Amino acid sequence: MTKMVDMRTYIGVCWQVQGWWMAWGSGFDDTFSKAKELQVKLAQFAHIGPNWGYHYVPDDSWLAYNGHDYVQLTKALVREFIDRAHSYGMKTTGYMSPAMCEVRLAEAEYPDSILYNDGHPVHDNFMYPQFYVMNPDPSLKYGAKLLEEAKGILDDWGFDGI
Repeated sequence: MTKMVDMRTYIGVCWQVQGWWMAWGSGFDDTFSKAKELQVKLAQFAHIGPNWGYHYVPDDSWLAYNGHDYVQLTKALVREFIDRAHSYGMKTTGYMSPAMCEVRLAEAEYPDSILYNDGHPVHDNFMYPQFYVMNPDPSLKYGAKLLEEAKGILDDWGFDGI
């Protein structure tokens, strides 16, 4: 299960370096307070993960509405993590879920991209009922924002791919 969150647009950003999920907000007092533990896990993964076909996913934890607002990731911290992964010969990818947007944000800023079924907005009732399913057409404001976010994942945040 992947969280689809980002600081403002809720277009997902998380890095893939799992067969299992480790959220910054689950067992970590604050983003890098247990960095040594994370580094050990990365080092272990670098040796056994590729052989077992696993990947390692620290959660980005930017979704303030779900109680992760105490985690304040910065580009510097994310780049530090990416550099650490690179030091073990690993690549990182940003995750985007372009088909979904948080309900309040979608209604306020991207109403023309909300998809409807029989006159009702379509929700992602499987994992994220508080999100609408969206039209990612780049000619619409939401789709243009997706392209901007994708560029940022690669250029600003320093991920190796999406």
